[in-house]
Amino acid sequence: MSDVARQVGVSTMTVSRALSQPQNVAPETRERILQAIGTQGYVPNGVAGSLRARRGRGVVCIVPHIANSVFSDTLQGLNDALRPASMHVMLGTSGYSSMEEAQVLEEFVRMRPEAVVLWGTRRHPKSRALLRRLGVCVIELFDLVPDPFDQVIGFSNELAMRALVDHLLSQGRRRIAFVGSTNERDMSNTQRADGWRTALRHAGLASDGLMVEADGTTAGGEQAFRQLVATGVAFDAVCCVSDLMAVGVLIECRRMGINVPQQLSVCGFGDNPLAQAFDPPLSTVRLPRYAIGKVAGEQVLQRMAGEPVLQRTIDLGFELIVRATSAVL
Repeated sequence: MSDVARQVGVSTMTVSRALSQPQNVAPETRERILQAIGTQGYVPNGVAGSLRARRGRGVVCIVPHIANSVFSDTLQGLNDALRPASMHVMLGTSGYSSMEEAQVLEEFVRMRPEAVVLWGTRRHPKSRALLRRLGVCVIELFDLVPDPFDQVIGFSNELAMRALVDHLLSQGRRRIAFVGSTNERDMSNTQRADGWRTALRHAGLASDGLMVEADGTTAGGEQAFRQLVATGVAFDAVCCVSDLMAVGVLIECRRMGINVPQQLSVCGFGDNPLAQAFDPPLSTVRLPRYAIGKVAGEQVLQRMAGEPVLQRTIDLGFELIVRATSAVL
């Protein structure tokens, strides 16, 4: 509360009154106080008291949504690691919204978690402030960054996409398009696009006009491919930011009478169960989804036991899976 008071330039009593008796504080002052509270992640006394009390036996985990095998596999790994220690997972969803994540996180704080596990590495300022005040182990998943908030476990999206593009280059493809996501908060999309550009640049090839974005669904992949074809730009391969979008591309190729892989190679990302089941089976990158969750749980338990953090960034790698959609020419 004192930090909020200093930022706004009022007394702590005025901050307290703005929360408990807002009608007794000038509207302009109250608004400045509320803005400062949102920026600093201030927790009202009732919640703050619970943070100082003995913590529960739960780990908060917030993911974008659960209707995806990527998230469910990782959650299973996390749960399997924590269960022998009688720890449970408190699950929340953010819908890829940083503000929604901050709101969900604030609610979970009341449950006094032992640790927080979050998807990705982009946080709302309110979440970062709240996590600092919470003072527990914070583990971010999937998108490796050089300087994580606390600890990050995942793989290099950039290197994985570079490996996929290099595979296509080895098959003689030279005009390799990229179908990405319009989700601004999805850092993995940005990192994978960087990997695509870097691989082409190292091969002395241009990427201009070969990138199109849509929502990350199968329908989005169909739409993106139609848009790519409509530009008139020549291309002989397509790398997609996800398997779902790649399946959309394959569906649209079938409608247009484009033979895969004879005329066009198509690759996805993630090795969704649909990737192998689709006809033709989809080339992709297999991610250590279960292992990421399991290692995260193991790190939580080690840190609860007082063991030092030996690695702030844990890279679990990836595997290139070559199937029929990018077969040897």
